[in-house]
Amino acid sequence: MEFTARKRREDALHLTEAHSDLLRSYRAYLTDPTPDTLQTYKQDKARYDTLATTQAQRSWQHQKSRFYRFGNKHGRLLANLVRSQTQTRPFISQIKTTDGTLLTDPVDIVGYFRQCFSDFYKTGPDDCPTQLNIFHKAQIPKLSPTERDALSAPISHIEVQKAITLLKNGKTPGPDGFGAEYYKLLSGLVVPHLVSLYNNILQGEEPPPTFNAARVVVLPKPGRDPTLVTSYRPIALLNTDLKLLSTIMAGRLQRPMARLVGPQQTGFLAGRHSTTNIRKAIAAIWSSSLTPQASNLLLSCDADNAFDRISWAYIERFIKFHHFGKVFLSLFRALYNNPSTVITANGLNSAPFVLGRGTRQGCPLSPLLFNLALEPLLRIIETCPAITGISLSSSVTLKVVAFADDLLLFL
Repeated sequence: MEFTARKRREDALHLTEAHSDLLRSYRAYLTDPTPDTLQTYKQDKARYDTLATTQAQRSWQHQKSRFYRFGNKHGRLLANLVRSQTQTRPFISQIKTTDGTLLTDPVDIVGYFRQCFSDFYKTGPDDCPTQLNIFHKAQIPKLSPTERDALSAPISHIEVQKAITLLKNGKTPGPDGFGAEYYKLLSGLVVPHLVSLYNNILQGEEPPPTFNAARVVVLPKPGRDPTLVTSYRPIALLNTDLKLLSTIMAGRLQRPMARLVGPQQTGFLAGRHSTTNIRKAIAAIWSSSLTPQASNLLLSCDADNAFDRISWAYIERFIKFHHFGKVFLSLFRALYNNPSTVITANGLNSAPFVLGRGTRQGCPLSPLLFNLALEPLLRIIETCPAITGISLSSSVTLKVVAFADDLLLFL
């Protein structure tokens, strides 16, 4: 032990000295850039790199040895690992049911979370004639043949590789456990298989059973009663292969979105910013203040869980009505055909259950689907003669703007 400690101190001292020499030679080279100072700098850098690499290798071997010896034993190492997890995901000690019963067993708690989420995400009522009538009234442009062909083109190796490079490291993976680092490290091996899988899905083939699986982690909302299910925010974790396909198709869909979605919406759309709608609201307030006798009203509407209440049948009819094509319809069905999820609370997973509605959290395509779902309502408000809006000029009248799922009505 004494020998090891002395050797560690000596190595640290040598590394510190090498670092000081490197800084000194670097400053000397910057002050007097001659071949001699450059050579000295290169020598000092090589010495420092060698010592730093050796120390990193020894540290890595030491950590591997610690995990091998103590990773599965009760002790400081395991306690620190558990403590770091419980700090990021606080333990839920009790949950109150709707009838006032207090649940304290972790199995009962995660089971009750499952029951609540399963009931909430059940398929709601469907009214096909009303929805088709809304589409006719809204008069949203349909996709042109050129736009539909671009949306329906086979997925290429380049698109998949680009989507992989856009993945962010360090993100918690979905149920299959394969994160961004896995796909980046093995992109040369997995890209051909992903291209084949994605193109088969676009042609209408069923994806693998695990493709639509998700895991939902519940995190407490600050300042809320910790015994209520509504005080917890669900965070959905999707598999990376699904997110890659969604990223590719979301990039394709962005191109016609500027034509399909009116200026009332600015969220999630390339080239649009929420500050535009903020300026519109300020302009409406200013315009109203110039006419004291005017009786105007700005009404803010926050839809409760709007993303989670979107009907899949409604989205599918929108896709068909506006000529998105069979390929995009196959994609939507693959993403939303009986997706299953489990709830994770206190380190326990619930039994899986099937979702019946809502755009999927964490899916890159979901915000654009929400834009499309909301657009008919905004178009009907704009053309409704009973809503007069607030006039900014003889040719500009504001009736409604949208900040994602928050609407601001000008009355």
